Amino acid sequence: MIVDRGRPVPVVPPMTTDLDDEHVGVTPRPWQMTSEQVASAEEAVRGLVGPDVARLLRPVLRIEHAPLVEALNRLAWDLEPMDVVADRAMHILLAATVPGGVLDPVDDEIDVPWAGALGRMVGAPLQGTKIARQWFAHLERSLWEGVLVSPVVQATAAYCVAYFEDAVGHDYSRWRWVTTAGIVTDLDERHGLGVTVVVRAAKLLSWGTT
Repeated sequence: MIVDRGRPVPVVPPMTTDLDDEHVGVTPRPWQMTSEQVASAEEAVRGLVGPDVARLLRPVLRIEHAPLVEALNRLAWDLEPMDVVADRAMHILLAATVPGGVLDPVDDEIDVPWAGALGRMVGAPLQGTKIARQWFAHLERSLWEGVLVSPVVQATAAYCVAYFEDAVGHDYSRWRWVTTAGIVTDLDERHGLGVTVVVRAAKLLSWGTT
């Protein structure tokens, strides 16, 4: 167990220890969690967080996001080069991820369409990491411009980058992006949000096991 503001929060496995010349870190890899681990972690976390955070444990595609996802699904994923289709999908998503847009950055649940599109790139991790980085950078720029951005969405974007960096064997980069996800959620005042987002990410990033 770890302590968050004086209250216990379970550590979500699996964990990995990464060692380089200057850093030692213990960080979760949500995408390596088994369905049993995810279910166990969800049950444990649900009993420790409020209803506003508990609802985030189960990613759901919202009705208003469905038309956008349908448009993404109609792209020629199996017919055109992945870099071409991925860039097209990214532009569609970025155009929608604006204040008052279909995917308002302040909304905790806009990560579902983004993660769904990135799941198409599992077989092309270099493309996947590029698009996921663009997503995270877009959210960062929005913050600099004074736009309210959900830390849940920021953390999910960081976990997506970490997933693809792990796939191409970039261990330090993966560690850095997982750490970034944790830092982002730590800045939020909602109790237990960090570990909740780990469980959420485990579900959203289950591309390789479904």
